[in-house]
Amino acid sequence: MRNHSHDRHRQHVSGLILLIAAVVILAAVLFLLNRTEEENAATAPDLPRATAQPEDSPREDIGLAERVVWNGRAYQMRPNLERVLLIGYDKEGETEYGNREGGQSDFLVLAVIDDGAEAVSLLQIDRDSMVRLKTYDSFGRPAGSKVMQISLSHLWTGNVDTNDANTREAVQNLLGIRVDETVSIDFSGIAALNRLVGGVKVTLREDMTAIDPAFEAGATVTLDDRLVVPFVRARRGVGDGLNSSRMARHRDYMNAFIDQAEALAREDSGYVSTLVNGLYDVANFSHASSAKGWMLNRLNKILGARHYTIGRPAPLEFSWDISERTGFREVHVDDDAIVAWVLETLYKPAK
Repeated sequence: MRNHSHDRHRQHVSGLILLIAAVVILAAVLFLLNRTEEENAATAPDLPRATAQPEDSPREDIGLAERVVWNGRAYQMRPNLERVLLIGYDKEGETEYGNREGGQSDFLVLAVIDDGAEAVSLLQIDRDSMVRLKTYDSFGRPAGSKVMQISLSHLWTGNVDTNDANTREAVQNLLGIRVDETVSIDFSGIAALNRLVGGVKVTLREDMTAIDPAFEAGATVTLDDRLVVPFVRARRGVGDGLNSSRMARHRDYMNAFIDQAEALAREDSGYVSTLVNGLYDVANFSHASSAKGWMLNRLNKILGARHYTIGRPAPLEFSWDISERTGFREVHVDDDAIVAWVLETLYKPAK
């Protein structure tokens, strides 16, 4: 008869040996795996680690906050910026006029002066852009606000300073930014402005002989006192009659004016003072008491020895339709285009 207790003892010993062997083998495998991972980590290149994307800033902060995040990227406001709104309105030299007779702001350009980059950016704003603006009653008293064409912001009161301020607020509402200064001019000052560069030379994009026989398509014309106002003002009866076509002529005029002013400043060190005195005589400034010194300082930097880079004016992307209620053209500026322009012009990537 077999000794069952002896057999069971042998089985227990064998099982214990197998268990110990399995533990040893497992420990060895884990040790080797861990060592391999450590060696790989020591020799492997650093790889970017996934990080949580920061939350985008509220839309209303874009253009006002010093630091913003948009599409997961952080931006910091550029230092030493000045935002100057240039306004051209359709009056002709009147010094006194009634309420709702202030003239519409047909020409709107925002100049952003960047002292750090020594550059000027020019944004052209369509007069038909729809935006919320202040309204006034027939006695010039505030009467709330309404979404209307931005050109109407200059219409309401009998005071050019108030109307300029209204237009500045309307532009701020449209772009969501702060505007520091305004400079406005009516039709009576255009000829004087034009003479400051000896008459602007332009090439006509389209036939405008219905306005003046000299305005043939493709003709190069030096605009004198007689021709300059029709060139920059005409819209109805010219081409498609749209303000966007007139804005293209405004760009041609501005580009030629800037080029000629830069050339004159390079030829004559005293030209900037001549330009400033001429502008001061025909324009209205938001800070009139200090306007001449401010303008002399600015233009000496922009046109003088430091010679800032001046970008070509351009409008933002937009869509438009004809209002069923009023029959007038309504321009709707693309908000994504506004955000892109604001981030590119007023901000830089944050470090």
